[in-house]
Amino acid sequence: MNDSHLYRLVSVEPTDAPDGGTGPWCRYEIANRHARVSGRRAGSRDEVRRYASSCVEQLNGRLQDEPRTTDMLRRSRRDTSTTPADSTHGAEAG
Repeated sequence: MNDSHLYRLVSVEPTDAPDGGTGPWCRYEIANRHARVSGRRAGSRDEVRRYASSCVEQLNGRLQDEPRTTDMLRRSRRDTSTTPADSTHGAEAG
């Protein structure tokens, strides 16, 4: 798989707690060449970094385990193009 498809942890920065939240909070950003994911989580910078890193591992695991949509479309088109034609299709009534 091309490394540009793999997600990576871009940043973890302290941020304000949401309304009603207490304690330290951080904002994290995960990205690959095509998409960005950001979120906020309660915890120290190290705790949120560990959490976000586990998210990266899960996202990349899904990319490696599941066929990409374009690959599935190619296979689907190839499969239908090799299906034998119906012998009655296009036949004249007689």
